[in-house]
Amino acid sequence: MAWLGCIPLLAGLLGIVFIPGASICLLAGMRPRYVVALAPLISMSLVSLLPVLFAKFGMRWSIGSFAGTFVVFCLAVALICRGRARWPQRVALPSALWIGGVVAWLGHVLPAVIGRSPRTPIQQIDPTYHMNLVWFMANTGNGSSISAPTRMFGLETSETAAPSGWHDLVALMGTGRVVEATNTMAIVLPTLWVVGISLLAYVAFSANTKLVVWTQLASLVFSEFPTILQSSYPVWPNALAIALLPFACAAMWMAIRDWRAQKHSALGYVGVGAAAILITCGIALVHPSFVFNMASLSVFPLLYLLIRGIWRSPSQRRRKSLLWLGGVVLVVVGASLAMFTIPYVSAVAARMMSSYGGEPAIGIEAILKIVSGATAHKEGTVVPVKMSQALMNVCGMVLFIGAVLMCWRRRDKIVWLSWLGTAFIALIVYWRVPGVLGMIGGFWYMNAHRVIAPLEVPATLLFGLGLAQWSYLLSLLLKTVFRAKNAAGLSRAITLGVVLVAGFSAGIITKNAFYQVVYNPKSDFVTIHMSSPEIAMIERAQKKIKGPVRVIGDPTNGSAMMQALGGVEVVFPQMYYRPSNTNEAYLLSNFDKLGTEPKVCDLVRKYNIRYFYYDSDKETFGKTGQVKDDGIQVPPSPKEAELVDRGGTARLYKITACRSS
Repeated sequence: MAWLGCIPLLAGLLGIVFIPGASICLLAGMRPRYVVALAPLISMSLVSLLPVLFAKFGMRWSIGSFAGTFVVFCLAVALICRGRARWPQRVALPSALWIGGVVAWLGHVLPAVIGRSPRTPIQQIDPTYHMNLVWFMANTGNGSSISAPTRMFGLETSETAAPSGWHDLVALMGTGRVVEATNTMAIVLPTLWVVGISLLAYVAFSANTKLVVWTQLASLVFSEFPTILQSSYPVWPNALAIALLPFACAAMWMAIRDWRAQKHSALGYVGVGAAAILITCGIALVHPSFVFNMASLSVFPLLYLLIRGIWRSPSQRRRKSLLWLGGVVLVVVGASLAMFTIPYVSAVAARMMSSYGGEPAIGIEAILKIVSGATAHKEGTVVPVKMSQALMNVCGMVLFIGAVLMCWRRRDKIVWLSWLGTAFIALIVYWRVPGVLGMIGGFWYMNAHRVIAPLEVPATLLFGLGLAQWSYLLSLLLKTVFRAKNAAGLSRAITLGVVLVAGFSAGIITKNAFYQVVYNPKSDFVTIHMSSPEIAMIERAQKKIKGPVRVIGDPTNGSAMMQALGGVEVVFPQMYYRPSNTNEAYLLSNFDKLGTEPKVCDLVRKYNIRYFYYDSDKETFGKTGQVKDDGIQVPPSPKEAELVDRGGTARLYKITACRSS
């Protein structure tokens, strides 16, 4: 199986995500339960922040430089925290947790790998940008979020900054296997998700093994994350930031619980606050949505804990605390509103509110989608998907009802409040509420996919409670009506069987279809622009093209993938290009004048453009993107270029008309 060849990549990526942070936590003397929660957060903060420093000091971003810096960090922490290091003791987790975790992991991973090769690239707009930026980072050694993205927007253009922590992580795997490394992230994210949601359930439910296992299995009901955010709506950096949310929530939950039980100095508050800010800044360089998602998940629980703490305090202190709390709320609200009066901020907010078109989904449908955990897609892509997705949606609704019924047995207020905060944002987005509330929804680009995915963090816990409740009610039925001797065990077995059919089996069918629709070259999805023969031709390019040369072509017809998949730099590495880049705009419009217009050859020589990618297919919708210039759409004559290779309707030419004079 081709995916077995990706085991070293999987081990490398997971090792980078967990080992640095875990080592630093252990050397610092942290409690073992904090190590699991903080390890990926600290590791990804290092992966995101270090490239910025490396670029400032002229250091290359590579696995060697990262490993060396990590060793220095460990030595520094060991010296500072000398004598405090704690080495993990062997902890025997219940076998049920391992089984539940493996089943949940397989339910998310199998759909990502069945029926496709790790060498086959996704055919979507944003992933083309992400994969080519990874290639540039690995090739140039510049991983800084402040400067590395610049080349993606032009050969000669203004410096461009963009959060690039996801790209920094994948770039550590090198230039030769960019597509395989990015595809392997489809296994890394479910691993992070299952571990994180298991940890959060363990913390939230006070180590109740049964509830943790039910939560693990409940995660199978969801298609939005991690599946859709890695396939039919691929926002890879955003998805990685969402996968880190359960770890951050678990760490915050434990910290608040422990903090209230102990007294701390002002220095302790400063230290914890500084560490939290540094980690948050690092994860924000993976994707800024991490900050907004954490805010929506935690604002109601934090307000509840503050008000409860004030209410339980002595009367004199209560009044003073209420005044302080009211003042802080007024300042925060006032400052937030004042920010929107700044022209730049209001312009950005307006753009984010209108970035994605669509009609408001006002009505019961939006509410049903939110409470059932249904995908934000309007419908499935093929008939089996519609059927299996509908089954999963019904299961989600049933589990939500079970969670509501569970409120009579136990009160998980924090989980419910966390869900309410993000569900409120989801309703704003679905209904496309205007005004100030719309500006809040604008932080999620008023796009349901981006808010339904983080909503899964508390929703998965609630659905786990729902499974437990229905299992309990079934046991009562078996005991009272059917006089079953082992009613509890029998009810758990029946519930597990239903989960395996509805969540696991139907889930694999549904989720695999979402991957196939954007990975299968034979798919009729709107963004598909390369056939299998074209992909094979691009893969052969790295053997046929030698040296630091560039390829030019319409990026929407497959030429952009010459970089990440073919290993050759392209002039246009993403579907979008800046019209203000006059030289590139000139080439797009006038490339058909190759050999007759001196300026074309001047630019070809200046930028070392040696090859031209042409595709005669003008009908496939995925090949008709933003680039409309006729000049780049005309095949060259034999006098101007010689054919090097062909694949499907695509041709690769070597430019001969502009030899050095």
